Amino acid sequence: MASTKTAKTPTSIQQAAICRCTDKATHEVFYTMKSDSSDEWYQVRWNGQRWQCSCPATKPCKHERAVNDVLAVRRSRIAAKIDEQTSEIVATMQAEEDEKNEAEADETPGLDAAESYIEKLRRLEREREARKQDAWKERSQFTPSHKMEVAPSGRLVPMR
Repeated sequence: MASTKTAKTPTSIQQAAICRCTDKATHEVFYTMKSDSSDEWYQVRWNGQRWQCSCPATKPCKHERAVNDVLAVRRSRIAAKIDEQTSEIVATMQAEEDEKNEAEADETPGLDAAESYIEKLRRLEREREARKQDAWKERSQFTPSHKMEVAPSGRLVPMR
């Protein structure tokens, strides 16, 4: 029996409000929205490269997509108030950002970061083991200048 894979359609939020907030201490702008299935509120913050949501869902989640949609509308309204040329520029920039978001949806940035972190930990562990071996040799009371003999058990022991 042949298996067929169907593309999963992204879900959208059901809540009416996406709140734009500002952190009073850092003046960082972020967005909050209520969960559709529980009484939890999720925060969507900009990390310098992309939006990150505090929900446990697979990224990019519906909350991140909702913030991008809200920002697209907001940008177009602001650009329309400035002049016609600006609205064309903003529309072009928004299209580029949408293409970038679609391309990132196929990638797994979290997986790549996790793999590089694990490889770094393995390298550090190998270095630690090598240092541990070198330290044992330095601590050893038996140096190559001592003469060794084979004990009846087969082990090498220092001569008396």
